[in-house]
Amino acid sequence: MNRPNFFTYLIGNGLSFVGLSIGLLVFGFQFLTTGQGGMLALIFLIAGSAAYKANERIRAYNDWQREWNAMDGKAPRQFALPGWGKLRVVLGVIVWIVFGFMALGATGTPGLEIPLAMFWAGTALGIGVAIFRLIKRGKSAPRRGADFVSHCLARPGQSASLNQAYQSLPDYCRRIMG
Repeated sequence: MNRPNFFTYLIGNGLSFVGLSIGLLVFGFQFLTTGQGGMLALIFLIAGSAAYKANERIRAYNDWQREWNAMDGKAPRQFALPGWGKLRVVLGVIVWIVFGFMALGATGTPGLEIPLAMFWAGTALGIGVAIFRLIKRGKSAPRRGADFVSHCLARPGQSASLNQAYQSLPDYCRRIMG
């Protein structure tokens, strides 16, 4: 497999994808609110899809390279993302607050009923998913000391006879077996 070229690495990295996503959000919001900037939003959408495909090519190459190096006896390096879970939540809440203030400021503006309804419906859906995950997490956690096996079957005293085995076969198998 050939190494991806410089342009693929340039548009396929995470920072360029974040920049393209921000551009898409800005011009998409501008298009939904004022009706202008639709062509720029479309350009950013197309560039974002190209960046996603480039990232997939880079990942495929890295996976292939890792397997190739493993055949030589080298231990594969595992890439671990830093623990940004809490930072993602904080940044998400900040972005939601900004968009919430923008939505509240545009409440009386004609022509924004559909984008505002979509924002509030997405907010309600996100809250519902978060509540569902919290409820599910509380129920699915196993108790300390609980066994995974709850019911064991006894070993059969004897094997099934040949007639019992033939009788338990499906019809199409019995026809073939004769």
